[in-house]
Amino acid sequence: MRKARWPLAGQSMLLALMATAALNATAAEVPQSGGTLRIASLQSDIDAFDPQTGYSVDSWEIMRAVTRQLVTYAGSPQSLKDDTALVPDLAKSWDVSADGKTYTFHLRDGIHFAGPTTRPIVAKDFVYTIKRFCDPNKPVAAVNYFNLAFSGFAAYCKDFSRVPTGDLAATQAFIDSHEIAGVSAPDDKTLVLRSDSKNYDFLNILSMNFVTPLPEEIVAKYYPDSPELRKHFPPAGLIAWRSIKVGRSYC
Repeated sequence: MRKARWPLAGQSMLLALMATAALNATAAEVPQSGGTLRIASLQSDIDAFDPQTGYSVDSWEIMRAVTRQLVTYAGSPQSLKDDTALVPDLAKSWDVSADGKTYTFHLRDGIHFAGPTTRPIVAKDFVYTIKRFCDPNKPVAAVNYFNLAFSGFAAYCKDFSRVPTGDLAATQAFIDSHEIAGVSAPDDKTLVLRSDSKNYDFLNILSMNFVTPLPEEIVAKYYPDSPELRKHFPPAGLIAWRSIKVGRSYC
């Protein structure tokens, strides 16, 4: 029996389609710049789009996509229970004092903000983030994590609580004129964090979204997690970021 044959034109078209499909598959495997990231949520909206105040699973999955911290978890292709190893992220390395109470982090080169500013991320951006935790307008969602983590933090927060709410100028004046004893940036690439006690979960705490570097010159203009801050939020550690759309259609 003779085998049926495709007309020559049909064979050529099939080969062309196969070649195009192969090229598209290859192109899909190559990382591309630009585009729009959409993340679906089961809720109508997230509870916050601010690493200081977001404390729900939905907020954290969004924050995970647009922020980076000193250390992080590498991820596991198997399951969450296998994702337990902390690795350097914005910090390339760190030193721990003999008594286990002082951590000195050394930041990577080439890390930048994106969006409203594209300047390099420096150590003082982490200092500002931590000083912002006690803002009485909307304090950090997990303040108890940090009362023991940083020397002088509780006293700093007590003083900050006396600043009237609804006054951005007063808030900024306090931040500019007060320091946290256990939080300092000797230079742009060095961050020193000191505790009064040895905390075995210290690095785990630093991996959470709360300790995300923020540019003071941008964030200080807005109230924590306000619509204005959401609109002008500066992603941390990303190379390119053109715009962020947050709302019921996107989250």
